This record gives sequence, C-alpha cells and structure tokens, in this order.
Amino acid sequence: MQATSRNWTKRRIVTALTYCVPAFALLLATGCQDPCNVAGVCDDNDACTTDSCTVVDGAAECTNTPVDCAGQLCNPADGECVECLADSDCDNSDFCDGAETCGADNACVAGTDPCMEGESCDEEADACVTSCTDDASCDDGLFCTGTETCGEDGLCSSSGDPCNEGETCNEETDTCDVPAPDCTSNGDCGAGQECLNGSCVDIVVPDCNSNGDCPDDGLFCNGTESCNTNSFECASSGNPCDEGFTCNEDTDTCDNNNPSASLILTNLIDIINSGPGDDTITGTRDGSADGNTISIGDDIDGEAGHDRANFIVTDNSVPAIDMNNVEELWVRALDAAIDFSCANYNGVTDVAYNNGNDDLDLEEFPNLVDIHIIRGDGNDNFTVTFADDLLDTTDGETVNVIVDNADLDTLEIWDESTNNEGPEVINIMGATGTSIIDDIESGDESGDEGGTINITGGVNLTLGDLGNAEMVDGSAATGDLDISIDNGNDVTIMTGSGDDIIRTGGNLDDMDDIDAGTGTDRVVTNSAVTVEDLTVAGVEEWEIGGAVTVDFDNTTPDRIIVTGNNATVADNVAKNTPFTLVGTLGNTTINIDGAGSVGSNNDTVTITFGEDETAANLGANDLIIANVETLNFISVEAANNGGDLNAPKCATVNITGDEDFQFDALAASTSLTTVDASGMTGQAEADIDLSLITQDSTIIGTDNDDTIAVNDNATTDATIVGGPGADAIDLGGATATSVQTIAYLSVDDTKGDIEDDLVDADQVGVGDEFDVSDDVVEISGDLRTALAKDADN
Repeated sequence: MQATSRNWTKRRIVTALTYCVPAFALLLATGCQDPCNVAGVCDDNDACTTDSCTVVDGAAECTNTPVDCAGQLCNPADGECVECLADSDCDNSDFCDGAETCGADNACVAGTDPCMEGESCDEEADACVTSCTDDASCDDGLFCTGTETCGEDGLCSSSGDPCNEGETCNEETDTCDVPAPDCTSNGDCGAGQECLNGSCVDIVVPDCNSNGDCPDDGLFCNGTESCNTNSFECASSGNPCDEGFTCNEDTDTCDNNNPSASLILTNLIDIINSGPGDDTITGTRDGSADGNTISIGDDIDGEAGHDRANFIVTDNSVPAIDMNNVEELWVRALDAAIDFSCANYNGVTDVAYNNGNDDLDLEEFPNLVDIHIIRGDGNDNFTVTFADDLLDTTDGETVNVIVDNADLDTLEIWDESTNNEGPEVINIMGATGTSIIDDIESGDESGDEGGTINITGGVNLTLGDLGNAEMVDGSAATGDLDISIDNGNDVTIMTGSGDDIIRTGGNLDDMDDIDAGTGTDRVVTNSAVTVEDLTVAGVEEWEIGGAVTVDFDNTTPDRIIVTGNNATVADNVAKNTPFTLVGTLGNTTINIDGAGSVGSNNDTVTITFGEDETAANLGANDLIIANVETLNFISVEAANNGGDLNAPKCATVNITGDEDFQFDALAASTSLTTVDASGMTGQAEADIDLSLITQDSTIIGTDNDDTIAVNDNATTDATIVGGPGADAIDLGGATATSVQTIAYLSVDDTKGDIEDDLVDADQVGVGDEFDVSDDVVEISGDLRTALAKDADN
C-alpha cells in the first residue's frame, strides 16, 4: 500500500534501506526517486509470482509471492496453473500401464500397454514376458541363471545363481568354479601373515589364552578379570553388586542403598513402619509380662525392602495382629505346642519352622507361601493352613517346601475349606544337610485325588509317607533319596542320580512305574510280585520285607536283600546274584534259576549277613537253598546267626568277614563235606554245628576261639582244623567205629611248630568214647607237646 499521496523521490542508502522524501527535497539533494512509483522496479520477470511494493514508515520493500496452484504446476510462460510441464510430471512409476506424456495443452496423457500380443506384463521385473505352458518353454539357455520353471500364473521364473558361496559361475563351461586360493601355506604369505582358509591374513597375537594370563587389575568394582575365549582378550566381568547396592571401591564392598534395621517389639502396643531397608522385626511370647512382646494391637508394616519377622514362642497365647509387607515369617516353637492365626499377615511369601522342639500350627494365611523347615528334633508336627478355598480355586496350585537339615515328624498343608483341600503340586527342594520328614499330609495327597510331589536339590532326603500321591518326580535330585509311598493308586516314581531307596509297602503292582535313574538304587517291597511284569528301570537292588514270594524271572538285580520276621521266598533268581540278610528273620528260601538243570553242577550263592550295623539272626529259622553246590557266607557289622542250613546239594560252605558267625547244618544238607572259616579276619570267631549231618566232613576254624561240633554221628569221620585259638571241639558222637582227626595248623599246613598251636584252654570233648561221660581233653600251654586227659574223676 502507498503511505501518502505525495510525489516521492528515492535514493538508496548503504544500509540497504529505501527511503522516500517529498519532491521539495530535490532542492537539497538530487537523484532521489521513489522506487514504488517506478514501473518494473519490483518485477522479477517470473510470471509465476505476484510482484508488489510496500512502503511502511518511509521504507520501501519488494515482495514476489509465488502463485498458488493448489497441487498443479505454474506455467512460467503465462503464469497459468496447469497439470504438467514435462512428461516426467505425469509418470506414475507403474511399468505395465505404459509411459505417460504431457500434452500440448499441458495436460497428462495416459500411456499404453508396453507389451506385444502374447506377452504378459511383469510389474515386479518391469518387463514384458511371454506366457509359458511348461518348464521347457521357459529355458533361456543360460547356465548361470539357474533352472527356469513355468509357474501357475503362466510366468517363467529362474532359480538364480546355481553356485555355492565362494564359487564363481562360468557360463562358457557351464560350471561352478572355485577360485584358486591366494595361498596354500604360510610360506605363500608375507611377513606377519598366515594362510587362513586360502587367504593371507595378518597374524593376531592374542592378549591371553587362559584366565591365568589376565592379572587382577586391583579394582573391585569392575569385577573379575578373565580371558574371553572368543576374542582372546582380557576383560572384566563388570559391576559385582546386585541391584539396590552401590559398589564401594574404598572398602571393596557392595553397600546397600537402603541399609537394614533391627527392630524389637515391646510389651506395649507397637506401631511399626520399617522403611525401605531389608529389616528384621523380633518378637517373643513366653507368658510373662515382659516377655509377651507380640501384643494385641500391634501393627507392623514392612513397607519397601525384603523384611523378616522372627518370632520366638514358648507360650501358646500369640494374639492376632496386623502385619503387612513383611515377606518372611520365621517362628521357633519351644517347649509348647503353638498355634496362632496369620489371617491378617498380608504379603508374607515365606514361612519357616525355625529349629523348634514342639508342634507349630500357622493358620489361615491369605495367600500361598513357601514353607521352610529348618532343623527340628524329629518328634514334632508343622502345620500350615490357608484361607477358605484358597487351594480349591484352580488346578495346579503349587506349594514349595524348602528343607534345611530338617528333622520333622509330620508336615501338614491344607486350606480352611470344608474339604480341607491341599495343593495339587508340592515342590520339595533340598537346601543344605540331610533332611527327614516322616509324613506329609495334604488334601490331595491324603484324599481320594492324587497329586504330584517334585523333589530337587543335592541333599540327602528321607520322606517317610507321601500319602496318596500319584506322581513322585525326583529325577532332578542329585542327593540320596529314601522315599515311602504305599497307596492303592497307580503311581509313577522317578528318582535322580543318588543312591536311592524306594519303599512301596504292600501295594506294588504292574500298574506302577518306577525309574530310579542313575546311582545304586533299591526298591523295598512287601508285595508278592513278579518283577518281570513291572515297569521298572534303573533299579540295582531289591529288598523283600514281607512273608511273600518275589519272582525274579528274566531279571538280574545286582543284589537281593531279605529283612524282617517273615517267611520270604526269592524265586527264579539269576545265578551269581549276591544276597544280603538283615535283621531277625523268618525262614528264607532262595531258588536259583536253572541251578537244577542238567550240567549245572558248580553253582554258587554269596550271602552277606548284616548291613548298616544290623545283625542277621536267622536263629532257629531255616535258610533253604536248593541245587547250589557252594555257599559263601560273609559276616559283617555285628555277630550273625546263619540259622539252620537246609541245602541238599551244597558241598562247600566258605565263611569270611570280621564278625562272629554261627550256623547249624540240618540233616537235609546231605552233600555238605567242607566248612572253611579260615578266611575270617580280626577277632571273628566261628560256631559251627555239623552234628546232624551223616557224611564225612572237614571243618577249618579261624585263628580265634571257635566252637565246632560233630556230635551224634557214630559212624561219621571228621577232620577238624581248629587253628591257634582256644577252640572248643565237641566229638560227643564219636565211637570206636569212627575216626575223628584234630589237625593243628602247624601239622596241616606246615605253618610252624606244633607248640605254636597248642594253647591254654583248647578243649576236645569226646563224650562216651572212653566209657565215661563227658570226657574232655584239655590242651595245656604248659605241656606244649603232650596231651593230658581229664576223665572227670
């Protein structure tokens, strides 16, 4: 706009501003003109701009505003808005609709199909292709484009370069050529280089080859130095501190950003807000005025951090209190059975029976918790219950049980619903030491429905009764497991890599599955079963504890153990299978598979008496073994009684071990001719009674004080090697028609002078041989080379 109607004259100032002054100023200065009134001063010669001149407060400025064509283009020839100025303005980037052009009227003209008749347009390839009918019509005759095929759309496609990585396609020879390597050995390379995969590369000298090459840099807060086995460079492991801790280089420690506090309840009403640290709140209840610090009205809030409440209780009067945001509840019950409500303990995640010596019952937790069992005296119960129906809301409720040197009689886990439901899954995790829980009772494990018990950890663990569980999975356990499960369910039992014992009671049948894993594992059963019918793996030992017959046909255990006071039969046992007899036993029968077959004339059974400091005492009971020629008895742990041997085909009994051993041979042992106890060691003594056998025999005693009897066989000859101990040899059945020979070791095996084996207290009872009763020959060390007769007169 024009600022005034006067005539103006302008002149340009060096500041690039334009000023206009009235015409009368021409008298004072010449050459001043007003550019706003001079034609064409603001014209930029561009028809596509609108030119104007503006004067404001004496200053004039030109403005050249582009013409707004609203999505079209301005034609610089006439300033008109048009669709295009050149062909490129019309290109839509599509190949198959042809090339667009700009017409004489500056309007776009559509293109035409670029392909000829019989061709198809391939938009992706920007090409016209001939439609195909089969693969042959697509072959382009080139090797290096690969194989051509005709697709369902009638278009040809190629598989591409047929050569592998590192190969070059040779179209002239139709081959894939492997370029010659730059080198074949280090000698082909320059200094400081080596030949690697056909190429010369610079030799990289590693910073390290092992952690020992990376010395400690003396800094704590960058972690431990070690050798990266990929880059062979020394590196630090980084900040050694956990989240919430700050690394302190001065003290080489990780400092808690929220330090812990120890808070002690009083016998007054305590209102505690413990703050952000990992705090400990300690309370007691002992029935006294000063000792009842867990009081009605106490209100504890752990707020942030991971907090623990330690309660030591000796009086069963713990009141209900409010406790929130305290994650752990550790309770020690001492000298009194303790039970109290935890219904208002919100936020507890872990509860513990903490080294108590009496029963503890924690009731009505509002949420599921992990259960810890720490030590104990083996006589007490720990019960944890949850709010109504908390364990009956969904399938798969899980409770974790962590054992730490636990010794507990019974662990009970329920909710407070009408049916006292238990968890579907109990995870028992071993922390440290050896743990024992005699009985686990929970809703699903004790009711009609079976649950799952998982066992993990590397500790030795005894679980006495797993109730009605249908799955016991200890396959991840690495310690020794001793588990008992005796229910009528179809049970699957798996144990891990330890030496495990699986006790099945009287309910083992062919519907149960056992996989004992690795280690030396044992199944203990009171069931009459045929092992071949069971689904069993990884079981090396079988223990029979009932008055039952266990058939071992087509199985070869490493050992069979017989225990208890019952008449037990081990049937169809593989030859050379070792036996162990433990405890006070009933009649025990061992039938060896194939021992009675024609040509089987040299069968042997080895029986160890006693195990784990428990003696085997068959006593007056029979040990029945048919069709076996040699029996090896081993006496260990305590003095053992081998009972009455009924072994018709047995010719030889060898006795070894380091504990006393006694056995009698029944008249049915008609083939027994040799009993050799000379292999016994230490202070072990033998008590051998062959008074009922009717065949000639040889008995060899130990180096200690033995008792040997061959009574009641008037026509039987016996050779007895008593040894150097003070032996009692009973020849009460000898008559004038029998020959009883006592051979001292010095004579029998030339070990020394006869005087060495004649010791005080050697006695030989000869019965009525000399027409008097109770004749006894005593060997006196004083005589050494002579025998003295004492005829009781």
